[in-house]
Amino acid sequence: MNRPEYRGILAAGLAVVLPAVVLHGTCGPERWERGLTAAPFAWPRLFISHLITAIPLGWVLARWLRSFPGVNEAASGVWLGAGVGIVGLAAVISPGLGEVLGEGAFGSGPLLVLRVLLAVLFVLPWCVWALEPREKPLPYGGLMLGVALGIALVPCAVYAEAFIAARTQAAEEWMASGRYAKAEWELTGLVELGSERPVAQKHPAELLPLLRKEIDRLHRAVGYPLPATASPRAKIARAEAWIQLEQLEPAAEILEPLAPTDLNALLLLAVVNRDRQHWHESDANYHAALEQLLPRAVSDPSARERARLAFEGLAYNARQTRRRADAEQILQRAIAELPLEAARFHFLLGQHYASTGHPNRAIDHLTQAVELDPAKHRETATEVMRQLQSSTPSCLLR
Repeated sequence: MNRPEYRGILAAGLAVVLPAVVLHGTCGPERWERGLTAAPFAWPRLFISHLITAIPLGWVLARWLRSFPGVNEAASGVWLGAGVGIVGLAAVISPGLGEVLGEGAFGSGPLLVLRVLLAVLFVLPWCVWALEPREKPLPYGGLMLGVALGIALVPCAVYAEAFIAARTQAAEEWMASGRYAKAEWELTGLVELGSERPVAQKHPAELLPLLRKEIDRLHRAVGYPLPATASPRAKIARAEAWIQLEQLEPAAEILEPLAPTDLNALLLLAVVNRDRQHWHESDANYHAALEQLLPRAVSDPSARERARLAFEGLAYNARQTRRRADAEQILQRAIAELPLEAARFHFLLGQHYASTGHPNRAIDHLTQAVELDPAKHRETATEVMRQLQSSTPSCLLR
């Protein structure tokens, strides 16, 4: 490998690694805990994708810059210093930029352009440094510039939309389950990307400050100590507040003494132990709840609903701990024990078989889910079956 090739590989590596490490490392533990990176890139994988796709544009611009005599007179150290300095300056201004973007005044288009411009600024000095002096501009420079610009814009635009769709769904789920701290994490990133997809029927930028006010209220509420004479209902309410704030340890401390005699506390403790990745304890909680719920699940809709959630919790635990056979057995048992919820569990079992490489079984159960409850499952089950049929050799499917 000759020297220019070595410098080119080194420059491309530094152009991606240095900004990603420095900006992510300096954005602070609050954003790390939320799975976020420095503004305006929101999530680390999106940041990396912008840096990688900006490299072709960086090379095209670097070749153009190298055609100017004044640029070639600058020592290599100037470009190295520029690369480090731009990243350092971005790390300083990123928190303030995050506050501005958090107001939701900008749409996804302008923010995409901003991210692309920043990514190009990060990679450009390293590209200029890697090139030999007096490099000639690329032939068909305008065409090459257009192609490189398209590479910098289009893939990241598509990727950002996919991110927005997935994170919007997650935010909806966290809001519906009352996990407000987790919902805030998702909304923060969505607002920084300029998402206009509604969450809980509100624009993300409109919902985020309201959610933060509610989180502040919860913090004030849990700041008051519970009296020794507090009722089980009051204790469970306090545990729910801790869960909403994603403070699972104090929630568990409240729920553990209540769980043996209070079904609501037992089910909440199962969720808390699941989220703490205390899988064995969570399974034990769910099984204990089912022992109480199943005898009255046929006649009591509330018991049936909670039994459904317990079975789903057990199946989730099994999947997360790579116990695929256990997950299958749990879902099969749920179909037998809760016939009125069979459509839901046939759908989940179909998804399970689809993810474990059993397309025929998956299609069987997804078809049964649609037959039992077409209103709820036709659209999603049909999409899963379409993906199976398009990604699996037809000879393997009936």
